[in-house]
Amino acid sequence: MRAHSDLSPARESAKPSGPKTWLEMVGMGLGTAGAFVCLFVGLKRLGPVRTSIVAAAEPLATTLLAWAILQERIRPAMAAGGVRMTVNCDNETAARQASEAATAADVTVNLQIDVDSGMHRGGIP
Repeated sequence: MRAHSDLSPARESAKPSGPKTWLEMVGMGLGTAGAFVCLFVGLKRLGPVRTSIVAAAEPLATTLLAWAILQERIRPAMAAGGVRMTVNCDNETAARQASEAATAADVTVNLQIDVDSGMHRGGIP
């Protein structure tokens, strides 16, 4: 096992040195903070289900941007994973919309029954 003094030089070299390194670190921090702001705005505007679907698409977007900007090679397994994610997101959205439509239809039917029977909430005529 190494002594503490053997690790000290490695720790010293890991500290940021110079204005360029500090600027890079501040940029990474601002980028991370911006991502969290976007996440919370998405939660407020889209709701948790749709926001999670968008967040789940992040690896696909990252892969496509790496291909377009950095000329990264997309392997067949990566492409298959992207297709699977897209299909799953579409299925989740369709299932949610069907559930919301069924709930809305159920509420409409129940309201119609109450109006036809002359009953108010709580069963008071």
